[in-house]
Amino acid sequence: MDKKSVLERALKLRPAERLELIERLTQSLDKPDEEIEQIWSEEAEKRYQALKEDKVDTTSLDKIIKRYKWMNVEFIEPASIELDDAIQYYNLQSEGLGDKFLDEVLETIDLISIYPESWSKETNNTRKAVLRKYPFYLIYTIHDEKIYILAVAHHHRKPEYWIDRVLD
Repeated sequence: MDKKSVLERALKLRPAERLELIERLTQSLDKPDEEIEQIWSEEAEKRYQALKEDKVDTTSLDKIIKRYKWMNVEFIEPASIELDDAIQYYNLQSEGLGDKFLDEVLETIDLISIYPESWSKETNNTRKAVLRKYPFYLIYTIHDEKIYILAVAHHHRKPEYWIDRVLD
C-alpha cells in the first residue's frame, strides 16, 4: 500500500479514530534514546540528593504561578458555550475524548497567559491560538490586562463569524 492510499483511507476515518491514529503515530516517533535516558536518570538522582541535603534553593508553586500567570483569562458567554459544545461532541465520538480536548484548550490558555503577544494577529484587536491536536483555535483579545476568549472556533466554520464579539 502506498502513502497516497494510506492517506485516503485515514481521511475516511471518523474524527475520533483519526485523532487516535495521530496519537499512535506520534508515540511511535517518541522512542527514548537510552544514552540520554541514562544521563537524565543520573542528573535526576544528583538533583534529588542535593534537595535532600538542602544544597538547592526552592520556590513555592504559588510563587511560580504568580510569576508566570500574570494575566487573568475569561471566556465570554458565546465562547464558553462553544467550548461546552465541542467537549460534548468529542465525548459522544469517544468516551474521554472531550476531556482530552479540554486539556488541550487549558494547555493553550496557559501558553496564552504566559505569552499573550506571541500568537498571530487575526484582526487589529484579536489573536488566534491554534490547538495542536484538534481542528480548533481560540480567538482572544487583551483588554485592561485581562485576556478574553472570544471564540472557540472550528477550522472549517465560517471565518470571522465571531467578529461582532470583539471588545471596543
